[in-house]
Amino acid sequence: MDLNSIAERAYQNDINKGFEFQHIAISAMLIVTELAELVEGHRKQKGIENIGEELADVILRTAILARHLNIDLEKEIETKMIKNESRSYRHGGKLY
Repeated sequence: MDLNSIAERAYQNDINKGFEFQHIAISAMLIVTELAELVEGHRKQKGIENIGEELADVILRTAILARHLNIDLEKEIETKMIKNESRSYRHGGKLY
């Protein structure tokens, strides 16, 4: 399944379950919440299965937001990967 199909399916599921889009800031914080759940699961040593589930939640929430904003996530990821690949080693002198 391609990423845009996943986005559409997740978006439709949200609508079917009564979770209408409210605001971009709320959607962004839902993504942050999923990342926090990943860290909390790691802290509680819930295991790799929990990390995988939370990573899936992050991707799904991101895909839903992209779908709502009519952003072609596959295209944006490809463009960003090309940009990242063209950067120099540790560009900008950043530690991480």
